[in-house]
Amino acid sequence: MQGTTGEFKAMWDDTHFYLLAVVKDQVLNDAAALTVAHEQDSIELFLDENNAKTSQYDPDDGQYRISFANTQTINGGRDLDLSCMTSAAKVTDDGYIVELRVAFAGDYHESGVIMGYDIQINNADDSGSRTGTANWSNELNDGWNRTDHYGLIKLVETME
Repeated sequence: MQGTTGEFKAMWDDTHFYLLAVVKDQVLNDAAALTVAHEQDSIELFLDENNAKTSQYDPDDGQYRISFANTQTINGGRDLDLSCMTSAAKVTDDGYIVELRVAFAGDYHESGVIMGYDIQINNADDSGSRTGTANWSNELNDGWNRTDHYGLIKLVETME
């Protein structure tokens, strides 16, 4: 993806899932309209809270997108309910940092729970067109409409 890379850290509490993303990207662009927000330089968090691995989104599933300029968009069972997320973004000398907090949709937030999970970086060039994506788990790049190809994340009280 033309030198764009990212590191991610996740944690949780009884009510929220938290994500920290540090993205290295020398060309930042958010010229694409919100109707095609995936064309902007951004990160995406995919959660399937009950890990149902379905071929469509259920009410507990979400795709949460934050651009380097802190523009929020959402897709999935929680479609258009931006009140479930809080974020902050900061441009750095070599990319951007995103902090994201997502309220859990259901009662799946206890130690030992395994959820469907993926992370994606969207990379745009200086023209405002997406030139590539990088996913942690889903090699088919279809997490925007289904959860059955997500990886897994296990909620634990302490690092194992």
